[in-house]
Amino acid sequence: MKLFLKLSVLTTLLLNAAVMAEDWPWEGSGTSSDPFLINTVEDFNKIDNDPFHMDKHYALTAQLDFEGAEPNAIGSQEYPFQGQFVGKYVNPDTGTTAAGSLKNFSLTSNGPRPCGIFRVVGSEGKIYSLTVHSPVIASSSNAATGGIAGRNNGVINECTVSNAQITGKNGVGGIAGYNSGIINFCGADGQIIGENTTGGICGYLEGGELTQSTFDGQVTGQEYTGGAVGGINAYSSVSDCFASAEITGGSYAGGFCGTASESTIIDCVVYGSVEASGWAGGMCGINYAEFKTCAAYSDVSAVSSLSYGLNNLTLKADTYVGGFAGINNNVIENCFARGNVKSVVNAGGFSISYFIESVEDQPSVLSYSFAGGFAGLNSGSISRCYSVGQVDGGLLADSNSSPYVNDPNFVTDVLYEGGFTGKNDSSVSGSYFDKDASGLTGEESDGGQAKTTAEMKNQNTYANWDFAQTWRIDGGYPQFMWQVSVSFNPSSITKSLSQGEVPVFKPKAVMQGEGSLSCQISVEYSDGNGWLSATPASFELNKNEIDQTLDVSLNPAGLPAGIYEADIVLSSAALEYDALLPVKMAVLPANGDFNNDSKVDIADFVKFAAIWKDQSITISELKDFASNWLN
Repeated sequence: MKLFLKLSVLTTLLLNAAVMAEDWPWEGSGTSSDPFLINTVEDFNKIDNDPFHMDKHYALTAQLDFEGAEPNAIGSQEYPFQGQFVGKYVNPDTGTTAAGSLKNFSLTSNGPRPCGIFRVVGSEGKIYSLTVHSPVIASSSNAATGGIAGRNNGVINECTVSNAQITGKNGVGGIAGYNSGIINFCGADGQIIGENTTGGICGYLEGGELTQSTFDGQVTGQEYTGGAVGGINAYSSVSDCFASAEITGGSYAGGFCGTASESTIIDCVVYGSVEASGWAGGMCGINYAEFKTCAAYSDVSAVSSLSYGLNNLTLKADTYVGGFAGINNNVIENCFARGNVKSVVNAGGFSISYFIESVEDQPSVLSYSFAGGFAGLNSGSISRCYSVGQVDGGLLADSNSSPYVNDPNFVTDVLYEGGFTGKNDSSVSGSYFDKDASGLTGEESDGGQAKTTAEMKNQNTYANWDFAQTWRIDGGYPQFMWQVSVSFNPSSITKSLSQGEVPVFKPKAVMQGEGSLSCQISVEYSDGNGWLSATPASFELNKNEIDQTLDVSLNPAGLPAGIYEADIVLSSAALEYDALLPVKMAVLPANGDFNNDSKVDIADFVKFAAIWKDQSITISELKDFASNWLN
């Protein structure tokens, strides 16, 4: 009897699974080679958080507008999304690509669930090439909130969120609220609002990876607010990220992150402004991590108002402000800050008189103000760094405030102001600040050497700095080798032509970065050589001048039928990497005899089809070949 019941239950489960497998509400089979096709809003909403849907593969084929529709978020904490969702579909039969997107995705969550298009992406989940326009995502709970995912434990790759309005409490980000997985090649822009750990890309990075991703917009928070990430936890990895943001925060605000702990942040750049009430930095508010080759172009200001009490209570209103970090407690090397720094402690604001007496054990301090061009307070290690910008640290008193102090140990204010660090309690080596730009008289700085603007733009100033692989300088302040690059427009040349045809192309070399570059042009061939020329052979590129146009042409003698590939190489001693312009030519026989056997048959078509599959010719050219020569 027990055996019969077990067999009956097993049979029922198998039958249900078979019925479900045959009754999916989408085209496709849900595999990587044959994904379910999401063609409509209704198709998308059917995914929902059904556990049977969470491990399947999906491809978005159309631009879906959710205006007026109520969207269903995908996944949950109990059933995270463990499948694959791709924002485009490549037809395996035709090779054509249908690029999809989501628009006006409006989602509000009041419960304790993570909030996002995907509530939770599991450790096996993957979101690729998803484009989202004008999402409005809001959560009133403490759960994570993000433009793509509330919580990501998997992979989010090549995704874009534009014109975002993301609002939440704890862990709020343009791409993900919480990320313990991988975010690569993603971008977000818009407005991000939160309370604790709020960032343009990710609210909270907890042991995850963030690389080559960007944010452009406004970020507003209360504690731990950053242009890219609100808070970076231990064992996280961050590299090659960019933020251009207006940051408004309470405590711990930074152009890149509010705080970072026991992690490594490499090759990141921020532009914009940071306004906070304390602990503010152009790159990081308070740092416990390692920053290497990062740059902050941020104006930073902190205004702190006094909290006060009576009888034996300490009155304090502290600010720690730096062009790079408000407070540094770990390692910062090969970094720079170029922005203005302002620290103001508002020690007034009281409309009544107040009485202070009997402060025991040690002097009580009314307010501290730490302001430095690079770091407000350094308790870690800073090496081979520099800062440029005005430094203004100060304390303001209100005329309505009339304190009566009855203790000789009471100190009304303590101001630490310096061109490089406001106060240095540890190690600063090989670091400099522009004293002309600082606005300070003399050479005040507790750490960091004062130099004139002219000296700051002279390579000889920077003893023991690596100008072979890390830094470059060309008439301005030092910058990183990787900040200067050259790209081509268009980024590649692919052309099919008939024998004897000699086209000429005019791509442009475009410089990103400061200063100028002495460039050389050469051609590298994958097979054969001499069939391509590119001029001029050398030239100067300057950011402030017109881009350089090249003349690229084929050998006038013509080419036999076949596929030809080469790279036009632009090199410069000041570039970390050469710039490449791939060139691919499909030279087609005028008589259709592609394999030169004096006849046109299916063998020629097969070879021609191989060229089409290689994307050197279009499907219409393939059809023309078939109709013109295979009669």
